[in-house]
Amino acid sequence: KKIKDGFENVSQTVSDTVKNIDLPKQGNRIKSSSKSFFDSIGDIIMFFLKVFAKFIGILLMIVGASVLIGLIVAMFSVGVADVIHIPGFDLIDSANAANVPIWLISLLSLFAVGIPFFFLFYLGLKILVNNLKSIGNIAKFSLFGLWLMAIIGLIVIGARQASEYNYDASTITKEQLNIRANDTLRLSMNQNSTYSKHFGRHSEVFKTVYDENDNKLIYTSDIRLIVKSTKDSVASIAIEKNAHGKNYQEAKKRAQDINYNYALNGKSLLLDSYLTTPHNNKFRAQQIEVTLYLPEGTILYADENTYSFHRNNDSYNDILENGMEEHYLQILDEDINCLDCEDDDFKMNININNDGSEYKLDENGLRIKSDSTSVEINNKGVKSNSESVRINIDKNGIEITSDDN
Repeated sequence: KKIKDGFENVSQTVSDTVKNIDLPKQGNRIKSSSKSFFDSIGDIIMFFLKVFAKFIGILLMIVGASVLIGLIVAMFSVGVADVIHIPGFDLIDSANAANVPIWLISLLSLFAVGIPFFFLFYLGLKILVNNLKSIGNIAKFSLFGLWLMAIIGLIVIGARQASEYNYDASTITKEQLNIRANDTLRLSMNQNSTYSKHFGRHSEVFKTVYDENDNKLIYTSDIRLIVKSTKDSVASIAIEKNAHGKNYQEAKKRAQDINYNYALNGKSLLLDSYLTTPHNNKFRAQQIEVTLYLPEGTILYADENTYSFHRNNDSYNDILENGMEEHYLQILDEDINCLDCEDDDFKMNININNDGSEYKLDENGLRIKSDSTSVEINNKGVKSNSESVRINIDKNGIEITSDDN
């Protein structure tokens, strides 16, 4: 009985406790706790996003400001250099084919590049300052119009610059030289140390110089030397002057204005290693091509300083190859015979491997190999192997075998 009464008392106590619990209130308390937790997570994420945004804003401001400052300094530097004629600045003027003032090109470049970076700077500032006042639509559209005009102006200048190279023209003069078969001709290049301390052929490289009369000139060492054999009994020299222009007549006029000289002193031929032209012609890829025609049987001795000037590919049909300098060379029919070379001087050694194919040419013969075929030619004969046929040619005859036999 006592156990029963105790159990009933406990049951009544639990029942009363459950009845006294405010379930809606407890549910709201749990919901409030959950909301506070996720709000805290959201606040943390937003904090880091804001910090990252501020960092991006600072980065945009630094980039925009750096470019703007650099452009402004560069524009004023170019403008000052153009006004006071700083040495070396003439190179820009010489290459200015469009004949547009340098200050105008600088100003257009400032607007074309600077305006986008100004807006980049403004965007970074707006990210950092929440209540930053807008510059207004009038200013925005004015800057956009200015940027658009600058872009169009630079395109027009670029097209005009390119048009100055639309045509090329040349003039050729050919003269006989008092050099005959069996004569020995010494060939060398003449350097003018007043114009340049550097020696050698350099295409598309030019500089502004002054002659002894203080005339302003454009100087370049774009000189190409070609040696060919001839059936004529007397040697000759052909000098081709080449230049570019916006039309043929202008290009030809520039070619005619090129100054180039050579001198034949007895049996020694001295070629200028450079050309000059009046500065008002501007630089338009002026170049000289000297072709020396020597009778068969002539002996040629080329100085070592000619090396860079006759570095030509096969299309020029130049019989004087690099490495033949400082040797006595006998002119043959479209060929040269070295009279004082050692046997090993002109050995050819070519070894090419490409995508499983091999091409090898040396003193031992010729070997050509691909995935399915190989050919070998040497002093023992000819061997050729394919997937199904093998050919062997030697002093014993011809042997042909196949997989079918």
